[in-house]
Amino acid sequence: MADAPAFTAIHTGTERDDGVLTTGLADADGGYLTFQLAPLPFDQQDIDLGMDTYHLELNGQEASGYGGVARCTLRAGLLTLDLTDKGAANLERRQVTVALDLDADAMADLRTTLRTVFTYGNPAHHPVLDLD
Repeated sequence: MADAPAFTAIHTGTERDDGVLTTGLADADGGYLTFQLAPLPFDQQDIDLGMDTYHLELNGQEASGYGGVARCTLRAGLLTLDLTDKGAANLERRQVTVALDLDADAMADLRTTLRTVFTYGNPAHHPVLDLD
């Protein structure tokens, strides 16, 4: 059974600061999901700590971590992230669902962004992508 949506995204955005790419979804009330990509190459410490991949944050740093997505599904009106055990521990839930109130251009951009995020860094952390 799917979790209720964490929020309904009405905004998307991407920025780059000091080489870190941050992209995310947000609602009007402060709910958000961000994805961060650190610049390559990763150093040995990043690799040893499992930080050689994307970083997720849901509504605050207390629900965040590196990697942890087993499957990413994007459908009209809904983004679903099924989490690994590590992801569930980091984000304090087994699944993240975000309702999407976005126009066609924003949905196309989101699809491209998700493909970029979830194929970044260590292939061992890449989830199954279902972005049709």
